[in-house]
Amino acid sequence: MKIFIQITFLTAFITLVSSCKKNEGPGGSSSIIGVLSTNLYNVSDSLIDTYPKANEDLFIIYGDGKSGYNDKITTSYDGSFKFDYLEKGKYTIYYYEDCATCPEGKQAKIIASEITKNKSTNDLGSVGVKKISNKGTSTINGTILVDNYNSTGVYVNSGIGADIDVYIIYGNSNLNYSDRIKSNYDGTFSFPNLANGPYTIYAYSKSLITADGLDVVKVTAVIDTKNTVSNVGNITINQ
Repeated sequence: MKIFIQITFLTAFITLVSSCKKNEGPGGSSSIIGVLSTNLYNVSDSLIDTYPKANEDLFIIYGDGKSGYNDKITTSYDGSFKFDYLEKGKYTIYYYEDCATCPEGKQAKIIASEITKNKSTNDLGSVGVKKISNKGTSTINGTILVDNYNSTGVYVNSGIGADIDVYIIYGNSNLNYSDRIKSNYDGTFSFPNLANGPYTIYAYSKSLITADGLDVVKVTAVIDTKNTVSNVGNITINQ
């Protein structure tokens, strides 16, 4: 009987200890804090300003999970943030920032943090968020001209390219255009409010030799002074 009581007590004790063990997540007494700051870059990838990043979403993953975030908070007016009431364990904090070479124009920035004792605070310090500014005071303009061909590829005539889609890429990205406008009735186009840096402007032209029947006609320009107007001249496409 005594042995049975001891075994029963030991089993109950193990069960109690197991049930008291906490995993990563809420319910604890520790915190992860930091300050999010905007690092503002121009399209030439030069840092031009730094300031607190207010009202920015941050996400946290408990443990080693990768299927989705467990909680989300928003930074305060001064960029500060705090994930509170956390148990001991490993955590992943992430947020999104601008990326000139990423297909979506954004990328996730990941910070690993581990809480090793109760009633502790992990201070991540100042965390930078990259923002690429394409806003400025300069303008790039030009004119779309059209060479018209018949269905057999014989030249017919030339004219003004009215209502043609014109695209611009900020910086050196070759993945996606940054903005798109329509040429005016007289073929002219204008991209205003541009910051200093390199740009590529292009329009699509019909082609008889490419698989999709289209070709790209492009020009480049560099703005290196504020309040300037850069004219790229004529962009001639086939129709």
